[in-house]
Amino acid sequence: MVKIYKSEEEFKNIIYPLPILGSEAYLQSKSDDYGWFISENFVLPFIIDEKLIFKRMIFTLETIYLQDGLTSDDEKKFLDEIVQLAQENKLCDFINKAQSYTVFHTYPTKSIYVPWKTYEIDITKDDEAIFSSFNQSHQRALLQAIKDGIQIRFDVSPEDTYELIYATAIRTGSLAYPPLEYFRHSKKTLGSHCLYAGAYKDGVLQTVSTIFFDDKRAYELYGGYIFGAHKGSGQFLKFEIIKYIKAHSKAPIFDLCGERTNVKPDSKYAAIQQFKERFSPIQKEGYAFKVIINPLKTKLFNTLVKLYSKRKGIRYVDPIDQLLTGDYD
Repeated sequence: MVKIYKSEEEFKNIIYPLPILGSEAYLQSKSDDYGWFISENFVLPFIIDEKLIFKRMIFTLETIYLQDGLTSDDEKKFLDEIVQLAQENKLCDFINKAQSYTVFHTYPTKSIYVPWKTYEIDITKDDEAIFSSFNQSHQRALLQAIKDGIQIRFDVSPEDTYELIYATAIRTGSLAYPPLEYFRHSKKTLGSHCLYAGAYKDGVLQTVSTIFFDDKRAYELYGGYIFGAHKGSGQFLKFEIIKYIKAHSKAPIFDLCGERTNVKPDSKYAAIQQFKERFSPIQKEGYAFKVIINPLKTKLFNTLVKLYSKRKGIRYVDPIDQLLTGDYD
């Protein structure tokens, strides 16, 4: 039987500590309405994002298995119970696609689903082996950045981090950026487990990354760069972040977060994925899904998002619909 818990204190006897992106501190940075679906076998953290008359549920992590020997069929039953609970208790109008790093083993029966992947770098190897695994073009760019005097800092302010990520999103036609308060709150509540790292050239911030990590895993959630950023600043920053994570945690994996399938070769998604692929990551494969609970409100919400995006000069397509139709820019 699946139950909903609204505080970590209620279930510390079941699992503690939670992975960082399923922790109460992290969920609070995303929403005031959050919780965990928990059965005897699984845990799944969620937030409710409420805007106007709409409520959407978003999972911040894939299903956490509490026991060995469980199968994807067991997880599917768990997810089906969650959908039933959401419907019966009117928790939301729809379950949105989970965050980009989240890869499920399966999907609910009453869902729209697509294959999904994420990129993982094994950081248990020594620094020289990790550097040698990078594509030669990344190696050259990284070494050039060092030669050109690029400086790496791990104390970029939440304000500077937000400004560059926001500017990048607007420039590249994306809505995928959180508000400034998210960066402030995350740093305040997660402390040393929340890293805002940047590469500077002559005192000018070239590129920035937001990293959340614990002893299980490190995630690069958001990034930004100035127009005309130094070519090797991103490569150098990634490598120094890896070394920082290794020095400050036991995390074996650095997750570069999200890969879309069947992208057009000349699209922005292809360029982003090519950049990630040249770090020679492993692909973690599974599924992404969404669930429509209230069809009318879901359709109205999507229409309003498209109109809002159009006013900002952005062509918005739901990521799951995009994968199903191949409608890439």
